[in-house]
Amino acid sequence: MYPVFKNSHRSSPSLSHNGSDSRKRAFSIYSSLLFFTLLPLMQARPASGSNIENGQVNLKIAPVLLKNMHSSARTAHYRVIVQTAVSSNNNMSMRDCMANSPISTLPPNSYSKLNDSGTFVAYLTSDQIKQLSSKDAVTSISIDEKVNSCQDYTVPTVGADQAWAKYAVTGKKIGIAILDTGLVLHSDLFAAGGRVIAWNDLVNHRAMPYDDNGHGSHVTGIAAGDGYTSTQYHYNTSFKLIAPQSQIIAVKVLDRNGAGNVSTVVAGIDWCIVNRVGFNIRVINLSLGHQITESYRTDPLCLACERALKAGIVVVCAAGNMGRSVPSDPDSPTQYGTIISPANDPGVITVGAQNTMSTPSKSDDTVTTYSSRGPSMIDLVLKPDIIAPGNHIVSLAAAGSMLYTSYPENQVSPYQYGGVGPVSYFDLSGTSMAAPVVAGAAALMIQQDPTISPAVVKARMMTTAIKMPGQNPLSVGAGMLSIPDALVSKIGAPLGAASPFTFLSPDGYVNINFSALKGNVIWGNNIIWGDNLKASQAIYGSAKWW
Repeated sequence: MYPVFKNSHRSSPSLSHNGSDSRKRAFSIYSSLLFFTLLPLMQARPASGSNIENGQVNLKIAPVLLKNMHSSARTAHYRVIVQTAVSSNNNMSMRDCMANSPISTLPPNSYSKLNDSGTFVAYLTSDQIKQLSSKDAVTSISIDEKVNSCQDYTVPTVGADQAWAKYAVTGKKIGIAILDTGLVLHSDLFAAGGRVIAWNDLVNHRAMPYDDNGHGSHVTGIAAGDGYTSTQYHYNTSFKLIAPQSQIIAVKVLDRNGAGNVSTVVAGIDWCIVNRVGFNIRVINLSLGHQITESYRTDPLCLACERALKAGIVVVCAAGNMGRSVPSDPDSPTQYGTIISPANDPGVITVGAQNTMSTPSKSDDTVTTYSSRGPSMIDLVLKPDIIAPGNHIVSLAAAGSMLYTSYPENQVSPYQYGGVGPVSYFDLSGTSMAAPVVAGAAALMIQQDPTISPAVVKARMMTTAIKMPGQNPLSVGAGMLSIPDALVSKIGAPLGAASPFTFLSPDGYVNINFSALKGNVIWGNNIIWGDNLKASQAIYGSAKWW
């Protein structure tokens, strides 16, 4: 699934993230104004404090910074903004400008250029700040205030942080295969011993990992990024995501434009099946798809997913981004029956996109307007199965890729989070981003109990999902993913966990076909879709859902 764009069109016969030409679309994700408001906030100085130091007035060090320095140990470090009289037009770096100052002995990741007018961000001790202020080239040193707006609340929303702390599961040694546009050599994946254990390029057949589109790297970071870069460059938040010690198998099946053919993806899935033991591939993530044109029973992509399921691999699929009747208008009516393939297969875990509303609390969360709704076309399978955070997700940037260069407004400046260094992260929205949250969660569950089957993983996720009053199952499935609850669940799935079928009554109401669930302990005795549905009750009524 591609991120959400404006002016998106119906998909073509070829396969893509959302089956449309990405170059003809502009993001509908609502560009954050944080970058434009951040710099004044960072440089704002309270009225309290004094510039007086040892009886002398130090006009270069901001009062609040100087006050903090006086009350802390000399070895305490501060993130500061250093403004100089040296601009970049004379090609002088900060190291050149401060050649005789302590900064010349600091590692490169301790400071970074903020702009071309001689402003830098640095991470310095009190003594280093004082010595730096004595340099003629320095005009002022301000504290780089922490700003917490627009934080990524994916981890606390799904409880991944609780899973790490309480259950000691991080996905260690569990293989997650990401079939997508490729993978950039990012330190969040390679710094801690190198967790990318396999690479297979089925598009250009190159030997080393790369990502000319950027989508695959972002998806991979959500499932498995460990946040190394955000820590190394002193961000005030960590972008460690769901399964930070899992092993990554990157399979490039989509080209620079995020498009490809079903046959290539099928080949990628079959390659994963063949190599599942050698690389311990337990999860496949498919943030891609095409419009449904035939039953899942004959769809080659669905059949490939079923082969993976039978081989013991959990298959996670993005639901699609076609939930709006007018794709560019978030206020347009909801469009039902828009699930894509292979998310329509009953056995896979189909994931819709949840909006966290930029808070860690689930009480204000909702399903995004663009997230595709069920049931599936032709077979009328009840989908999605679950929803997970997919709106404004910050993950890995692939510098130089198509998305990176085409949408610079989605590059996450390190200064937004009080950090330094190059742009290493990117902001995207879509069910593409929600799917790897669930894929990472599956890796945590499998690490805890390596014997569990794909059906058990799905059943435990769905039966423990947090219900959403007022929302119908065709929009949110069983509800919001809760990793801690899934980890403690003991539910089995002796008859499997295939998503149920629905039927359309003559008056336009969609109903769950409970008669087909008889004998299935999971769906028969556990009403997981909320509202205590009965066979005679409709789950959604609409004369124009089709």
